[in-house]
Parts: sequence; structure tokens; C-alpha cells
Amino acid sequence: MSDHQSYCSTNEDSNFSQNVAFPECLDDSENIIIEEKNGDKFLIALYRERSFLYDKKNVNFKDTLMKENAWNEISKTMIATNCGDFYTPDYCQKRCTSLREQYNREKKRTENQSRSGSAASSFNCHKFPFFSQLTFLDQFIKRRR
Repeated sequence: MSDHQSYCSTNEDSNFSQNVAFPECLDDSENIIIEEKNGDKFLIALYRERSFLYDKKNVNFKDTLMKENAWNEISKTMIATNCGDFYTPDYCQKRCTSLREQYNREKKRTENQSRSGSAASSFNCHKFPFFSQLTFLDQFIKRRR
């Protein structure tokens, strides 16, 4: 018997396979993250179409029923276009809030980088992949100092 065969035959009864993580044994969280990234661009487009969700000057901004209906509509559209079954109305709302906050952090970082007095760097490329899609929010976001 070769060394390989003897090793494999002696370890067949051990719990070795329980210690190894196989992709098919992992939970769906990795798949959700990939689907989420793919659906974010479409989610942003649907969010942008409904300015009363983010524009405080819009007359319907405080209309909670209208907002609730909009999130339901966005959710149904996301699920219907096979972006993922996890796009519930609550999830869509939280995801848009998260994307908006990430955009604000990235924008603040670029503004601070340009004001620091140091020479221009190669920082011009944004790490946040949806930065350019969310620039429409600039006119609605006021930065506190």
C-alpha cells in the first residue's frame, strides 16, 4: 500500500470532513451578498424615480402611506425581476438608507482629502462602487458642520 492510500484508509473514520468547509455546505449569506451587489444598481434607479422618499421639500415627503406603498412597489419590482427574494419592503428601505450613508461617507472622505492641503493623490477613484449613481442626492443632502 502506498503512503497516500494508507493515510486515506486510516483517516476515513476520523471526523476530517467535518472540519473542511465545502462551498455547498455554506449558508446562503454569500449568495445574498452577491445578489445584493447585482441588485443595488436597479434598486438605486427605482429609488431615484421616487423623489418623495429622499427630498424633504417634496410635498409628499411626510406622507407615510405613500412611502409605504412605494417601498412595497419597489420590493415587488425587485423580486419580479429576479434580483432576489430577500428584497422585502423593509429590506429595500434599509438598503437604500445604507447606500445613502455609504455615499455620504465616501463624499466626505473625498472632500476632506481635497481640503487637507496635501498634493493631489491617486485618491480620485472612488472605492464605493455606486458613488456615481448616487450623485443625484447631492442637491438634497445638507452636510452639518
